[in-house]
Amino acid sequence: MDDLQILTLREGVRLRSNMYFGSTDTFGIHAALKSLIETSVDEYGASHSSFIEVTLTRDGWAVISDDGQGVRVDTPPEFNGRSFLEVALTEFLVDGFGVAKRSSYDLLPATPAVAAEFDLETHRDGRCYRIGFTQGLITQPFTDEGPSDRRGTTMRWKPDPAIFGDHTVDTQLLRRYLEILAAVYCGLRIHFCDERTDESATYYHPNGCADLLRVKNADQRVAYPVISIQMECEDVKFDLAFQHLSSGVGWIHSYVNADATDDGSHVRGFLTGLASSIRQIGTFTGCISAADVDSNSVRPGLTALLSIVTENAHFESPTRSVLHHPAIGITIAQQVQTRLMTILTEHPSLQAALLQSIVKAG
Repeated sequence: MDDLQILTLREGVRLRSNMYFGSTDTFGIHAALKSLIETSVDEYGASHSSFIEVTLTRDGWAVISDDGQGVRVDTPPEFNGRSFLEVALTEFLVDGFGVAKRSSYDLLPATPAVAAEFDLETHRDGRCYRIGFTQGLITQPFTDEGPSDRRGTTMRWKPDPAIFGDHTVDTQLLRRYLEILAAVYCGLRIHFCDERTDESATYYHPNGCADLLRVKNADQRVAYPVISIQMECEDVKFDLAFQHLSSGVGWIHSYVNADATDDGSHVRGFLTGLASSIRQIGTFTGCISAADVDSNSVRPGLTALLSIVTENAHFESPTRSVLHHPAIGITIAQQVQTRLMTILTEHPSLQAALLQSIVKAG
C-alpha cells in the first residue's frame, strides 16, 4: 500500500497520455484536436452556429473558432463556486460544454493537460469570458472580461513537446477529417488555414455525402448519377450516397459520428438493402436472376459514402472501427430498400443503368 500514489486528473493524463489519446505522436495530437473541434460541431448541431474556423499558426498553435452561443459559464451549487467552464476543462464530471453528449467529450478535460499552453475565450449573453492553462495548470483564472457584442468561442491549443516530442499536426489527416465533418453535418461551413504553408480551403457540403461523392468521383467514368438516401429514424441520422463506376475499383467509406469505420452494421445494412432492391427489380424485369444477387455481387465498381450520427453507437472492439448494432443495420436495410425502390421506379433510366452495372460486374 505504501507504493500507491493518488494522482490528480492532470497528473494522470500527463503520466499516461497514450491511454487517453491513443498515442503521443501525430495521431494523439489529432485526437486532442478532434475533442476541441467537436465542441464547435455540436454548437452547429444544436442550431447555435453556422461555421467553424480551424487555423494552424506559424508558431505552432491550433486555433478553433465558431459563431455559437458560447460556453456555459454559470456556477452550479455543486461546483463550489467554480464555473461550469472551468469544471468542463478540468474534471471528468460534465458532458463537454453542455451542448450535447458525445463520446469525444471524454477527452475534453484531458486536452489542456497535454498542452504547452491552452486558452479559451467565449462570448455569451453579451459578455466575454476567458480562462488559460499552462501544461494543464490554470495560469489565467476564469475571468469576466466585460461586455461584448460578439458571439462564439475561440480555443487556442499548442501541443506540449514534453508529451508529443517533435510531432506536429498531420495537415492531410486534419483536412480529410474536416471534409468529412462538413459532409456529415451538411450545411456546416468549415474554413481551414495553414499559415505555415499558406494553404487554405473551405469545406461546405449542403447536400451531405452526395456532394462529397461527386467531388471524389469528379475525374472518374461513372455509370449513373449519384443516388442519395437520407433518413432520420428514432435516434439515428443516416446519410448515404452511392454510384457505380463504369471502370475502375470501387470503395466504401463509412463513418459513425464522423469517425471512420472499417465495416459494421451500417455498411452491411446498406448492402443488404441495395441487393434486395436489385433482386426485386431485376426479377421483375427479367434481366437478373434473384439467385445471382447478394451483398457481394453488388460491390464491384461500387463507390459509396455512408454516415450515421447516433448517441448509441456500439462497437465490436476497443478500436471502434467496426459498428456492432444489429438493430441499426436492420433499419438501414429496410429504409434503403424502400426508398431505393421508389427512386428507381420514378426514374426508369437510372434503374436501367444500375441494373446494367450489376449485370456487367457479374
